[in-house]
Amino acid sequence: MLVPAFAGVLLFGEALTFTLAAAVALFLAAFWCLNVAPGGAQKPEPRWLALCALTFLCNGLCAVVQKSQQNATGGAEAAGLMLVGFCTAAACYALAYLALRGRLPAGAADGTALLRQNALAAVLLAGGSVGGNLLLTWLAGRVDASYLFPLVQGSIIVGVTLCSVLLFREKLSARGRLGILLGVAAIAVINL
Repeated sequence: MLVPAFAGVLLFGEALTFTLAAAVALFLAAFWCLNVAPGGAQKPEPRWLALCALTFLCNGLCAVVQKSQQNATGGAEAAGLMLVGFCTAAACYALAYLALRGRLPAGAADGTALLRQNALAAVLLAGGSVGGNLLLTWLAGRVDASYLFPLVQGSIIVGVTLCSVLLFREKLSARGRLGILLGVAAIAVINL
């Protein structure tokens, strides 16, 4: 969220408005409320922090690539970009699977059997991912990155948390409820 928001302002010449800055601050506060263990109950391992930082950077750069490509093609070629992106990801996943499948610990579930059991869920997930990313790429050519990506990524975090509570009956702490309220407030503020 932060990488594309700052890239929108610094690279694409989009305006840094008060509402954008306030919404990003509210989203960050919401994420903190939803993700940081109360009282520092469990310290994350350095490897986990490195993986989180790499995910943060790569996801943000994906949004910058989407926006740059859509700007360069005049808002066209969204499907082509998604095809290249998903084919590259599929090739990377296949290579990782082939490289790691012999390293499963004794007694670990067979990945092929799990895939067969969950084939419908995997197809639905893939279809939703393709549709969502195609729409996001198409919008990237038409909407400011500093608005689009914080709104979408912030809404996803709030939506996933609400689904976990409403569909899977997960408990939400008082701080988690505050995080949801802050996220909804951020969505409202960014749309002012």
